[in-house]
Amino acid sequence: MTVAARWTVPQTWWIASELCRRNASLRIRQQVERNTAQMLVEPDSVPEGRGELLLFDEEHGIRIDGQWTRWDDVFASDDPHFMVKRIEAELGWKLPAASATTPRSLTYRAIARMSALRVNDRVQPGFVPWTRLGETPHDRSWLSLFDGVRALLPPYGRPQQIPLWVMFLGHPRGAMVLAENGVVYRRKRPPLPLMPRYLLRRNVDDVIAALPGDAHITGGS
Repeated sequence: MTVAARWTVPQTWWIASELCRRNASLRIRQQVERNTAQMLVEPDSVPEGRGELLLFDEEHGIRIDGQWTRWDDVFASDDPHFMVKRIEAELGWKLPAASATTPRSLTYRAIARMSALRVNDRVQPGFVPWTRLGETPHDRSWLSLFDGVRALLPPYGRPQQIPLWVMFLGHPRGAMVLAENGVVYRRKRPPLPLMPRYLLRRNVDDVIAALPGDAHITGGS
């Protein structure tokens, strides 16, 4: 029996964001394979000749340097950091000391926390990179509702400088936009920098507490 995607997706975000928290040189990106969104964690500078070192598939599990680990085995461990430490050891990503929290890693942790908080809800959040919106059925007409987002978008044909993640909650229009520079863009409200709130107590829940009114993060379905 396979583990349901409602559990594997939040676990993917938690493991990936924890890796990026501990090593600030790592980033998260997303791709689609067989109509399934897959997550990848990789260094900012991928070694030449190396393929996908770490891939998360919501159905099959985690592929570490070409070798698969099933989700059943991931969830079997009582230590939530077991898989994080195993990945670091196998890929050589472990640092002598964990990196300080960066705006990018905080953005990933906020996404992971939002995903986990709604795991039992009828509608789970989906997070899609801005650059992938052209590959999805989501309509972009809602963009004007988010103050400040347009200024981050590059001219046509230019690469995206600040990666953006769009949160969807069962509706074609995005619920919020999270930039990897640690700023959240909300509907008809000013942009919200995450780091000042986090630094008050270094607690990611303080960041999430600022968002419920925008997307009902901590509420029911």
